[in-house]
Amino acid sequence: MYQVTLCKKQVKLALKLSTGFQRNYPEDPAMGLPKPDFSIGTREYFPRTLEVMKAHQTQQAVLKDLMPLHDRVPGWIYSRVFDREYFREVK
Repeated sequence: MYQVTLCKKQVKLALKLSTGFQRNYPEDPAMGLPKPDFSIGTREYFPRTLEVMKAHQTQQAVLKDLMPLHDRVPGWIYSRVFDREYFREVK
C-alpha cells in the first residue's frame, strides 16, 4: 500500500504560498509528510486529476491548502508545480 506525499520542493512552496498549509503543517519537520520513495510524472493527466479532486468532498480541504487559487488560476500553471505525484510505501 502507498501513501501519497509531497516532495521537499512542494512542501516548501506550499508553506510559502498557502496560509491553509502554513496553519495545518507541523512546525517539526519530523512530524510532517514522509519522504517519498518514488514518483510518477502526471503533467499530462493533471486536468483530469483536478476534476476528480473537485468532485470529491474529502479533497476540498486539500485543494484549499495546496492550490488555494485553483478556481482562478489556469490548471496548466499548477500542473508545472505538481507535475509528479509522490508516494511512500506504507509498511
